[in-house]
Amino acid sequence: MTNYIQYGIIYSKRYETLKRGKMNERVPVLEKALSILEIIEEDNNPLTINQLAKLSGTPLSSLYRIMNTLTETGFVSKDPVTRTYSLGLKLLYLGNRVKHQLPLVKIVKPFLEELTEKTGETSNLVVEERGEAVYVERVDSLNPLRITHMIGKRAPLHATGVGKCLLAWKSTQEIVRIIDKVGMPKLTSNTITNLNNLLKELQRVRERKYALDLEECEAGICCVSAPIFLGEEVIAAISISGPSVRLTEEKIEEYIPLVCKVAQEISSMLKGEDIKKKEVLVR
Repeated sequence: MTNYIQYGIIYSKRYETLKRGKMNERVPVLEKALSILEIIEEDNNPLTINQLAKLSGTPLSSLYRIMNTLTETGFVSKDPVTRTYSLGLKLLYLGNRVKHQLPLVKIVKPFLEELTEKTGETSNLVVEERGEAVYVERVDSLNPLRITHMIGKRAPLHATGVGKCLLAWKSTQEIVRIIDKVGMPKLTSNTITNLNNLLKELQRVRERKYALDLEECEAGICCVSAPIFLGEEVIAAISISGPSVRLTEEKIEEYIPLVCKVAQEISSMLKGEDIKKKEVLVR
């Protein structure tokens, strides 16, 4: 059988034939199980089987089988006393595997450590996925009062500094498409909720090559962000995040050149590596 390799994966001709046919079909029960995992994650509290049935719209007879399977495979944990469900440790393991398989994380991690050492604040690496900002790496501040974004956390693009960086170099048509899909929810009194105002802000971001989050996503939290380029395309953004009592206007002005310098160094390294976007973001 003839095989070939693409992006480090071995494929066969038979696989290609299947892929063009039934390989494109979806599996409803699998989609339902994955949606249940997302429901548990979004609620932040353990849920009973009845709560899950209501939130997912799944009949109890089917839901019991799905939850038994998720529990036995470690994706969900069931409390034997309260009989509630929460996310399982298997997801923690897989999440860490994903992080360590991203070449971009390995490249950027030393730069984040430098940022945190020089500023004393938490530094972050963020990419865009399905119209949201996704935190894929961080280096925590050592200050008792610090900002910590969970790896895998999603945040709105319009209300975060990293999100603005990820949006700013997209076409106006693409920006509008994303905003139409995800909306512009008001998260604090400082959140930009008007599309025209957002487009003006993104123009400023392109001109300055950095973005700020001045308590726009969460009250009491400020961020300084800068884009990471691969050629002419922005593929990620870095930031420092801290409480507004420390990230004052004066401190923000002090840290802007440092964050921009580090982002430029990362971009230069990626350019020097002569690699493609898919090779940076995928193992």
